[in-house]
Amino acid sequence: MKKSLLAVAITSAFIMVGCGSSSDKNTILPNESDTPELNLALEQIDKSMVEDFPLAKFVKYDFEFQRLDNIDAIQFSPPFLNVLQHKQTFGAIDAGESELPYLLIEDTPSNHLDALDFVAFDDSYWSVKGDEGVFSFALDGSSIREFSNANAEFTEITKEDATDTAWLYDKNNTMLVALNTSTGEFSKTKLKGLDSVTGLHVNNKVLTMLVNKDNESAIVQIDTSDSQFSLIDGWHIEGFDTDGIFNDITIFGDGRLIVSIDSMSENLYVLADKEELLGVGPIEDSVSLEVSDTIALPEVILQPSGIHAADDGKWLVITDQAEAYVLGEDFSLENSTKLSFDSINCNQGCTEAIIGDSTQYYAITDAGLVGRFELANGEYNLAQEYELDITSSEGDTYIYAGLTQNKMTGEYYLIPDDNSPDTEDELLVLDNEFSLLSRHDITFASEVDGSIHQYDAQGVEYYDGAIYVLSQQFTKVLKLNLNGEILSVFDIDPEDVSEPSDFTIINDLIYVVGDHEDDQPAPPITVYGLPE
Repeated sequence: MKKSLLAVAITSAFIMVGCGSSSDKNTILPNESDTPELNLALEQIDKSMVEDFPLAKFVKYDFEFQRLDNIDAIQFSPPFLNVLQHKQTFGAIDAGESELPYLLIEDTPSNHLDALDFVAFDDSYWSVKGDEGVFSFALDGSSIREFSNANAEFTEITKEDATDTAWLYDKNNTMLVALNTSTGEFSKTKLKGLDSVTGLHVNNKVLTMLVNKDNESAIVQIDTSDSQFSLIDGWHIEGFDTDGIFNDITIFGDGRLIVSIDSMSENLYVLADKEELLGVGPIEDSVSLEVSDTIALPEVILQPSGIHAADDGKWLVITDQAEAYVLGEDFSLENSTKLSFDSINCNQGCTEAIIGDSTQYYAITDAGLVGRFELANGEYNLAQEYELDITSSEGDTYIYAGLTQNKMTGEYYLIPDDNSPDTEDELLVLDNEFSLLSRHDITFASEVDGSIHQYDAQGVEYYDGAIYVLSQQFTKVLKLNLNGEILSVFDIDPEDVSEPSDFTIINDLIYVVGDHEDDQPAPPITVYGLPE
């Protein structure tokens, strides 16, 4: 059974205790010098974190000189991702805005900029500077409190607001240190089995540690609710082709992990549990899809986010860069258009799906803006915009990654793109003017191993009286009836398409496109037979 990020049990073999003792509890016991030891047996970790979203690529800057090219520390404080560049700048990325604008905080006090790591609250700024001190400043930079511990070299700090415990990493002694900010008392735990700690984050007494050993990075989570620490979970970080070092970690409000890297570009990433991303999923597979063909895309097409088989025999492809392509029946390039909307500035990653034909097509953005583009004199121009004003039962706005239409009725179908296990998903039915007609909860008739809402919706396709959904999470295709009930689940081998971004179905064949890294060519279209 799949568990949430902060609720995975571990075996007692995963954590070692001091004094060479054995125990059926995951505890830290005193050694002979009365300093407890925690041996993080990183070699026993069998799970991995991989890239989920390259956040740095999508940050919008007002000026080029503001670009983040030397990140030292990060902290998520909803809705802002605070970013420190040591002795240079302090600013924030507004994660509540789709364009991810960067806001430079001018006239940041030098006491704040001197930090190697920090925790910012509404009324205070806690920091460490790589020496024996722990500092608390007012927002104007004036000193509030200062603590000192001889022979320490504090390089990492984390703290929960309205608590009296600050968690620190002492690089000089390889120790995890708890500072009681009321009494000034330092409690120390010797860390074993690692070279260094490069990031700390605490939330609800769960301490997340970014650690390094033999130039490999890992993440461990520890329950600090009492003196007998217990290890909750652990992951290796894999799949990153970088010479940089992961140098800090923080957590979004929905539990997703964010890491920074000490490189000049591509230095902020959202991570995902590889097992959760590519695992078996909550519903047993009906069948595994078999590859019947692969088709190369024109080299000019990069990061495709949508594909559609048009009724006139053409193929439509849209990319993360808001570029739309019309391809011939043989997938040769016939037209390319840089799409432009009136009401938004569509940045990287904005456009998600395309439907229509070679005379006019519809493109949808992740925020639910639909543009109708018509062909005139060899060019496609915006003819009309439709804004989807649909919210969840809690009043939250939706994010979209797919759009499809029943040509017989003219109705459009959408499923919001969300893989949170606690968010109930819906099948939305719209009329030909994109007004809401009906909405149906996504359901499954039998018992499941987890939550059906863990699936996301990278693509949605109406075909032969059913709705098909492409889930990048677990790499599956789901078949639904028009009332939102899941009927079947088809498995896609992630070795075939590791990051499926959209699909289309025609003549009982499924055509899947996938995402890729900037320095790699677009993967080919992968073709599967549609199960009966």
